[in-house]
Amino acid sequence: MVFRLKSASDHLLSHWTRSPKPNEDYLQQTLDFLDELKGVWIADEEYCKLKTLLDQKKTDLVYRYLELQLHLRSSEEKNRLHVSIELEKTLENYLKNADESRLNQEIALRSMEQILGDWFVSLGLMRPPIAMHLDEGNFGTQVQHSLVIVMKEEGFKLLPQDRIFVEDILTTKDDSLEYWNRICTCFEQLLLWEEILNDILKSIHDHPRSDSFDFENLQIQLDFFEKELLVFYKQLGKILSENILKPFSELSTTAIMGKFRKKFTELNHAYAELKSALFQMPLDIHLCCSCHFSEEFDPHWDPKTRVVDLREIKPFYTHSKSTKDTLLVFTCAGGRGHLSVTKAISEYARGKYHVQVANTLEETLASTDVFKRMLLNFSQERLYNHLLRNEEFEWLKVVTSVGPFFLMMQQESIERQIRQEVLRHSPDLLITCFPTLNAMFLNVAKELDLPLLMVTTDLDTDLFTRGMHERSCDLSYSKWRMTLAYDTPQMRSIMEKRIPQENIHVSGFPVRSAFNKDASDMEKGTLRQKFEIQPEDKVLIVMIGGMAGRATEKYATILSEITDSEVAKISKANLHIICLCGDQKMHESRDMRMRIDALKCKSKKIHMHAIGSYDRVSTLMSIADALITKPGGCTTNEALAKGLPMIFHAPFALMDWEVFNMEFSIQAEMGARFKLQSNSLFQDGMTKNKQRLLPLIEEAFARRKQKPHYPFEMKDFGKELIGLIETFID
Repeated sequence: MVFRLKSASDHLLSHWTRSPKPNEDYLQQTLDFLDELKGVWIADEEYCKLKTLLDQKKTDLVYRYLELQLHLRSSEEKNRLHVSIELEKTLENYLKNADESRLNQEIALRSMEQILGDWFVSLGLMRPPIAMHLDEGNFGTQVQHSLVIVMKEEGFKLLPQDRIFVEDILTTKDDSLEYWNRICTCFEQLLLWEEILNDILKSIHDHPRSDSFDFENLQIQLDFFEKELLVFYKQLGKILSENILKPFSELSTTAIMGKFRKKFTELNHAYAELKSALFQMPLDIHLCCSCHFSEEFDPHWDPKTRVVDLREIKPFYTHSKSTKDTLLVFTCAGGRGHLSVTKAISEYARGKYHVQVANTLEETLASTDVFKRMLLNFSQERLYNHLLRNEEFEWLKVVTSVGPFFLMMQQESIERQIRQEVLRHSPDLLITCFPTLNAMFLNVAKELDLPLLMVTTDLDTDLFTRGMHERSCDLSYSKWRMTLAYDTPQMRSIMEKRIPQENIHVSGFPVRSAFNKDASDMEKGTLRQKFEIQPEDKVLIVMIGGMAGRATEKYATILSEITDSEVAKISKANLHIICLCGDQKMHESRDMRMRIDALKCKSKKIHMHAIGSYDRVSTLMSIADALITKPGGCTTNEALAKGLPMIFHAPFALMDWEVFNMEFSIQAEMGARFKLQSNSLFQDGMTKNKQRLLPLIEEAFARRKQKPHYPFEMKDFGKELIGLIETFID
């Protein structure tokens, strides 16, 4: 009987969900349902009262009462007879004697008790004994008292994100019935949407695999499913952000959004795995990735109707329940090196993990940027890149000294914003390749019980370990590691000043996989053909950092003065000079490229090529014989991995970590230091610079023929990264 009645209630729920406004058919179905319950669940007096409410078309009140009766019978079945008897007496009393507004409030209270209990059960905790009384008031206090008891007894079972959410709810100051009614209404909708998601995910997991599918029909089904699911996905994000989450604080809102993002990411990977199995080929489906969340959607999409339709779709399945874990990488665009490392991490993790990226300065910590407030929206990151491009190294030192100081002064605020970012993405593991803030990242990781990898992007790790001591963070937390590129006594001693030895992992430098191997003959042939480079020609790259510093043009001008006789000393045939001029969307880079293109070389054997940012730098390094570059962390180590000799552009005020990179390469016999004279653009200065630069180029070309023997081990960063991730996650 209970099962039959529950089915009827589910049918009523389905109809109610589909119907924005009560119509005559709906009223008649509800009346028929009351007739079925009369004498079984409800007494004659209750029936009359409910019928009167139904005649007044107050169907929502009738439905709420019937739902509570259903919960009441469930309580009886679960040996909670004392609860059900008390509830039944209360309801009967108000049906007989109370006025309608009081009845509505009383039913709202009982609904709130049920919803709060369901919410706690959904978190994996026991149902708290919540009892709210209309006459007592202080509804928030009544709820909080019950929840605090459960948290003391079972709070340890909660995931860190859920614990933060519950604790945030408990700190509310609003004690009114109206507030808690809004909160419970939102909880009810959240539980419904989560149930729908679980149903869809289950349908994906449970559908049988078979070789006898009608693939044409299957493709139609899948296309329909994907279209419906994607619209449903965007709709949910919109509803969450604009309606459901409004009563919650920013912290709770972020935690809820992160939870749903996680659920959709799981669904996306399960569906990709299923479709790959059905069509017997690997498919990487970009359907419900987090990047779509809260996007605009079709305004004519009716959620009340389509949600029910979507829950009934079951076109496929898989027996595997594996899902991709999510990695959240904190990076920045200062100097481009951190972005290059982020690309390397994403490349190695692709296919195994879902990688999400947060720009630490421009996104996560935008509100803490002192420079942005002082310099009329010119952020610290933009200021750094502007100074770097124009080689204002003295000012750069000021920015890199003052910036971290201001960040350290805002530790509490920064940790709160990092926590918000983490909750927003709901990852399984954190990775940061951003220096200075590692103590704060460690505190957040410990609070959320998440593993943390700190990937260093320079050989001098002083900036990455700065601020890490027992007063600022818990170094004894076990789920974190900091990478060390090469295990040399000097590099290890710097890191061990602040980092416990057991938390140091020698990983190799985080270069992309293309730099760990020689390019194929086809790739090199295509590139040589593009620049018309013959096998006996020599190739010199000029690449002054990812931001293409203005020194690029200075070197191009000096090299254009090389004569035929001077070319003959360093090359049997022609000399190709390839100058990387940076992002061509920036007018400074476009202008520099045009000026270099306009240079007239003294020797016909010199071919000057000015190009923009190039995505195949690894192939370019494979055909090159030497590199003129700024000693940035990524470029230096990419060249070391390729065995490409370097001539370092070393003005008087290099950053400390760049000096370390340069000296390290010189000690490994893979680099030489060169300092431009200040009057380099005058004829006398260019001649002197050329005379000093040519021997270094000749020496670099000669060294390129030899295979380098480094006094340290070059580990495969990709393998080490995946090994670390698997250690923490699996």
